[in-house]
Amino acid sequence: MANGPACSKRLRGITALAIGMAMVMAVQGGAVAASPPPPAPAPAPADGGMSQWYMRAYHVDAAEAARRLRASQPAGKLGARMAAEQASTFAGLYIEHSPAFRIVVRFTDDAAAQLARYTQDPDYVAETAPRSLRELRATQDRVVALMMEHHIRFISGLDIHTSRVTLHVLDPAQVQRLLARQLPGVDYVDVKKTTGFLEPTADGALPATG
Repeated sequence: MANGPACSKRLRGITALAIGMAMVMAVQGGAVAASPPPPAPAPAPADGGMSQWYMRAYHVDAAEAARRLRASQPAGKLGARMAAEQASTFAGLYIEHSPAFRIVVRFTDDAAAQLARYTQDPDYVAETAPRSLRELRATQDRVVALMMEHHIRFISGLDIHTSRVTLHVLDPAQVQRLLARQLPGVDYVDVKKTTGFLEPTADGALPATG
């Protein structure tokens, strides 16, 4: 996502759940019998508990959780490689965990054949997209420039699932009129209303949300 004048840096993201997200472990309590003595605690899992979290979140067994986590690890690097080598057709990559696990890779042309050049892993699925990630980012850059030029506060992002630019503003009607004048023919910017923005504190930091 990208912030307006209140924040100078634009952040781009994908709308699917990321494996690397911070995961909170639930601590389970229970009674301990006085006799015999309780067994020694099991060693902590090598992945820091992520497999346990994944098992609970997606209702799979330990082996499947571990398999999915291993399969997800190289996806980021592979996506970066495809973005660099197939910039004109690569349209993004995201990971789905439910109802089935799959790593979706989108291309604008001959998606299955392009994906096959990089992997034969059955967890990877090719999809055809209407526009490339490079085109999406270029359009987002133009939208951001317009918002800055007209002093309009906004938050912008990219929806990789649908190959669209998202834009949250206080007055969608005003922005839609502006985009219609300045970017005629660009019909893949979704303008949505927001009720407000996080305000930085006196030291420039954003307030804590939790």
